[in-house]
Amino acid sequence: LILFSQLNKLFGGSIAILSKGFVPVFFAIVSIFVNFATIGVLAIIYATALMLGTSWILALVTAVLGVFLMGTALYFNRKSAGLFWAVPLLSKLGMPYIAPLSMGMFGPITSVGGIAVGCFVTYYLKAIIGYLPNLADEESTVTALDVLNEQVLSNSAFYVFLIAMVMMTVVVYIVGTIRVQWNKIYALVLGLVVEVLIQFAGVLFFNTGENMGQVMLGTLFTLILGLLMALLGSEGNYNRIEKEFLGTYPHFQFCRRGEHCAALLMMP
Repeated sequence: LILFSQLNKLFGGSIAILSKGFVPVFFAIVSIFVNFATIGVLAIIYATALMLGTSWILALVTAVLGVFLMGTALYFNRKSAGLFWAVPLLSKLGMPYIAPLSMGMFGPITSVGGIAVGCFVTYYLKAIIGYLPNLADEESTVTALDVLNEQVLSNSAFYVFLIAMVMMTVVVYIVGTIRVQWNKIYALVLGLVVEVLIQFAGVLFFNTGENMGQVMLGTLFTLILGLLMALLGSEGNYNRIEKEFLGTYPHFQFCRRGEHCAALLMMP
């Protein structure tokens, strides 16, 4: 409901029927009965339809990008492909780092694909919103492709944000799979340290203009939430390791014995 309501708030108004309050509610109800990937597709369709009232070129660019990005997310992880929408939603709240933290702690390593797609969507939507009056003006020479190129593809801040989010996901995942006590807490702290250092390097060397005060505030909130998540799942990620190992090496079977895990060769 939050996702579709935000899309309606940002781009609604041009097409009266799609801007009605019941439309996000309808999509939210439908989302209850479908998987994350389908929710992602529905959100892309709804956003594209809303943008059609502003500019058909904008809607076309969004639709093409949506197909490509959704395909990328599905390639990396089909089950949670639609979760890339969490990145722009959390970014609007100033807490985008919750997304890589959650994916790194509880998802497979392939979750980095969804995080990367979410970063792109975040900067694309931010750029479109900033240039919406120009895009709606028929006499304006600014097009959606111009905005995409200048504000996303040629924007160093986007690439720094992308690297920070992806690296945080990878670090949290790798450290979280190390079989030591409190591995999730170590993963949380190291992941956030890597994220902050990359963001700081972006400001220092690439002049990204990122507000480090907001970055630190979002990082602090993520740390607090992450500690709660880590304490609630303090046993570690053994189940995830076993599941992924079995999926890769079907000739092995894992047996849990306290904190130990033995691999037994299954003889034919």
